[in-house]
Amino acid sequence: MNPVLHWLFFDPDGPNLFGVGTTYTDAVFKERIVDAAHDGRLHRYRLKPVALCDPDICKAVVLFFMEKSTPYNQARASVPVNTEAFTRFEQFHGDRELALLAVKHSGDTLSSVNILLRGDREVVLAAVRTDGTALMYATRALRNDREIVTAAINQTGIALTHASKDLRSDFEIVLSAMKQSGASLRHASEELQNDRVIALAAVTQSGHNLKYVTPALKDNFEIVLAAVKETGVALCWAGPVARGNREIVMGAANKYLALSWASDALQNDFEVVLAAVKMDGNALTYASNALKNNREIVLAAVEQDGRMLRDASLVLQDDREVVLTAVKEASCAIHYASNALKNNRELVLAAVTRSGGELFWVSDEMKHDRGIVMTAVMQSGLALKHCGLALRDDKDIVMAAVSRNGLAIRWASERLKHTRDVVMAAVSQDGHALGRVFFGTAHRINRDGLNSLYFDVVKAAVEQNGLALLHASDSMKGNFEIVLAAVTQSGVALRHASDALKNNREIVLAAVGQNGLALYHAPAFQNDHAIVVRAIFNVNVRVPFPSSPLIDILPPRYKMLVLYVHGVRTG
Repeated sequence: MNPVLHWLFFDPDGPNLFGVGTTYTDAVFKERIVDAAHDGRLHRYRLKPVALCDPDICKAVVLFFMEKSTPYNQARASVPVNTEAFTRFEQFHGDRELALLAVKHSGDTLSSVNILLRGDREVVLAAVRTDGTALMYATRALRNDREIVTAAINQTGIALTHASKDLRSDFEIVLSAMKQSGASLRHASEELQNDRVIALAAVTQSGHNLKYVTPALKDNFEIVLAAVKETGVALCWAGPVARGNREIVMGAANKYLALSWASDALQNDFEVVLAAVKMDGNALTYASNALKNNREIVLAAVEQDGRMLRDASLVLQDDREVVLTAVKEASCAIHYASNALKNNRELVLAAVTRSGGELFWVSDEMKHDRGIVMTAVMQSGLALKHCGLALRDDKDIVMAAVSRNGLAIRWASERLKHTRDVVMAAVSQDGHALGRVFFGTAHRINRDGLNSLYFDVVKAAVEQNGLALLHASDSMKGNFEIVLAAVTQSGVALRHASDALKNNREIVLAAVGQNGLALYHAPAFQNDHAIVVRAIFNVNVRVPFPSSPLIDILPPRYKMLVLYVHGVRTG
């Protein structure tokens, strides 16, 4: 059989349509390759150059990959046509029919075409209409062809890079390129780079292209104004005269960015800065010190972004109305308030109502204010860590905190950490709070015993989150009722159970029934048919077929079942 056909269908690392060891005549193969084309099987194959092959059959294979009218490509119009076959079979790089078909689908295929065909006008024109940058592979003569270069530029303006020197000096061609991609201005002739119309077209397409404009035009009012209207940051590439032009800065699409590059005089201009901060409060950062002390400017800025209280003058950081406006917009603004206002009850209440964690920034007096602290912990239980020590022993406050976030019990007083209803509230909200509870000997609670209080706390914790079993004592990890409650809530909590209960069939069945991955922690049952099957059908983690979490730990006889079940679920 023909060598390339042998590789296509009998290579051990390659595809095989007909079965290993089967031999066919070329005539039979040609019939089969047509059948394969119709059912789309060839689309999976990777072809590689083979010196000895039947040109007619190989050409048919290459055409199959590229021909858009095949049933496979008609059925899947979104699948891109594959020109890889053409590029790999070097003997066809000089075939005009194949080359023309290839570049119509992918212009950069022109790089693989025979040098003689790179000078073929029809082939190159087809390539640049698909990918303008393919112009770089054309012959020098065709890179000076007006129609071809125009077609390339219409596809992408950056193709101007590869045009001939004469055409890069052509006003109409360069203007067309600017409308597509103003960044190609840097590839135009020096004369056209200094042309006002060309430069204006470039910055209109993207204000960032002002960086490519010649220094002589960077102070041109019309050009710079067009650039900043597209993006305010373009002012950074403008000349000093344009940066000081009030009308240009006021006309910027993003006055905040424009103000950052404006002249000192404009950063001290009331109207310019006011317009900028109303658009984006961050513009206050670039205002002059004088205007950072202007009440109207700062109020406008903090109304837009409360965090800009940071850049206000010290005088205005002590202004009650300004700070209250900032805090209502962004609670963290309390951080930048004066010390006097951090002790103002109304301001502090406004801040902690929005975010309890802001209690951290307020005065010590406010941290001991019961009303303030209660508001803070009701918004965020973890705010308990910022309140005064006396209030950490206030049962109502601590109950409010742990009801919001069980982990807040870490900052409760030692007395309340040993109070039944407080501890039960904490672990019922977050089972992991069990790890934050420290039972003192003064209350004669033995972590390693079966004291009723400790038992109830642990049970409540694992019922809320089975993985809280991690924080239980060894005796609790060996308690049947506790461990059963834990694995019922989260099967993988089995990992924290005692070795004895990991060998308990009832416990393991409950664990794998909740999450099949629990079987990892029960090696004694990895050969138990009923438990293994139950685990396979209860894997809660979705994984790509055929990579299953259980595939590596089960006996070979179960692997096909794993692949089947998980393949069906994910496929």
